[in-house]
This record gives sequence, C-alpha cells and structure tokens, in this order.
Amino acid sequence: MRAQGMTLQAIADTLNAEGVPTLRGGVEWRPSSVQAAAGYKRPSRRGRRRADEGASRDNRA
Repeated sequence: MRAQGMTLQAIADTLNAEGVPTLRGGVEWRPSSVQAAAGYKRPSRRGRRRADEGASRDNRA
C-alpha cells in the first residue's frame, strides 16, 4: 500500500475498515502502528554533520 503512494493514515483507515487486528491484537490501527508494522527505522544521524553546523567557524575572517 505504501509503495502505491498511500499515506500511513490512509493505510490505517483501510485496515480499520476491513477489521484487521493490529500486530498486538488491538482493534484500532494508527499511523504509528502501521509504520512499526512496516519495519520502518529512523535513519541514524551518527557521524553526520548538519549543513548549518560549523558555518560560522568556517567563515571567520
């Protein structure tokens, strides 16, 4: 569904309308539970530098 361009909320609404139980046996899907069921993991920021970090340091006269 996500690959077809559906939002997490639209997927949750569809699952709720079809009466599909959540992974933990609940009765109501939420966007966050859809996201967890899809196995989404937030990308790691370790070792990454933000674009605005160090800008003032690099531009000193």
